[in-house]
Amino acid sequence: MLTKMTPSHLAVASVVAATSLLLTAQALAVSPQVMLEDDRFIRGSAEYGTYNDSFERHAPVPYGRWEDQGDAYADEPDVGGAEAHAYQVSVAIDSIGFIGFQGSAWGGWAGDPAGTFSMNSHVRFKFRLLTCSIYTLSANIGQGTCAGFGCAGVSLEGPGGIIFETDQGSEAQTQLRLPAGDYTLEGHAQGTSGDGYFDAGSYDVLWSCYTCPWTLFLEQPKDKKVPAGSDPNLIASADVPTDHMTYQWRLNLVPLVDDGRITGSQTTALTIHNFQAADEGNYDVVFTDSSDPNNVVVEPSQEAHLELDTVSAVSGGPAPRAFSLSPASPNPFARATTFRYEAATPTHVTMSIYNVAGARVRALVDEVVSGPHSITWDGTVQSGTRAPAGIYYLRVEAGALRENRKIVLLR
Repeated sequence: MLTKMTPSHLAVASVVAATSLLLTAQALAVSPQVMLEDDRFIRGSAEYGTYNDSFERHAPVPYGRWEDQGDAYADEPDVGGAEAHAYQVSVAIDSIGFIGFQGSAWGGWAGDPAGTFSMNSHVRFKFRLLTCSIYTLSANIGQGTCAGFGCAGVSLEGPGGIIFETDQGSEAQTQLRLPAGDYTLEGHAQGTSGDGYFDAGSYDVLWSCYTCPWTLFLEQPKDKKVPAGSDPNLIASADVPTDHMTYQWRLNLVPLVDDGRITGSQTTALTIHNFQAADEGNYDVVFTDSSDPNNVVVEPSQEAHLELDTVSAVSGGPAPRAFSLSPASPNPFARATTFRYEAATPTHVTMSIYNVAGARVRALVDEVVSGPHSITWDGTVQSGTRAPAGIYYLRVEAGALRENRKIVLLR
């Protein structure tokens, strides 16, 4: 039978490098990284004549250290057999902005007739950078008997698409500045073959990140309570403005466009005309400085929360709001998101989740409430099954108030 052990030098090299990166991250003592999703597994199968075997295992603890090797053997005594193997060791530590993983996959057969086999070692971590971040990514792809990203590869994807990608027989290290947003770091070694021996290769990845040590911003947008019908503005300014600097305001990370009610969406001053409950949310502006084409700097501001503030026309002073609803937290989310709300007086409140087609998928609240409350949606539909990833809306009715809030479910 075939014998191919996981190369021991890969594990040793990773442990040494990972220890160094961990110490560096701990010294910086600041991490802007929050883990969102963990998808790690090894699987394989082997067939030889009427004999077959398979394995499939997943990381038992989200983000925790996991090391495992799967082996499938389909042996016909005194004739031959096929085998498949997949290996992985991986961990993510969001408190210090660290991710490390490595893996490999291989298989083959011997004897007569031929056998078939497949194997896959796969890691995918999704995470959110809460602020401008500097990252270091080291990726080493071991050469196997096949070539190309379909066999072994590593990629980093962000809000704008693929940021980094490398495949068979390559080694790369990069350090760049990234804006806040959701990112996916992935590595794999995989293959299906009927060749006598097949090596999908190996992947070895170390990632660390920390908050940007300097900022483009001189002035950041600030939280505001806004009277209904007023025209609030948000202002941000650059520390060193240049002719090559551009701006993009966002609401809940969605880019805004000038449409009459919104003006200044691509300037340093944003104005929302005739502010209403639907305009509440978290606003920020992304500064992009392309003065140096070889080092384009993209940095988002801190978020400014705009909240509706009802003002009494009789007294001229602030009056308690009849009903208030805080933004979903977290949003986007992978497991569950929570809505906090408060009614100043006993109020009949209904809250339901709708999909983009306008169909209700889950009822959350239908009762008379008073005072502060919270409700959590776990991402399931009314029957209890998991809802597919995508955009959903929380529809709220509280007395005369009618309001929709967009939420994004990840998987």
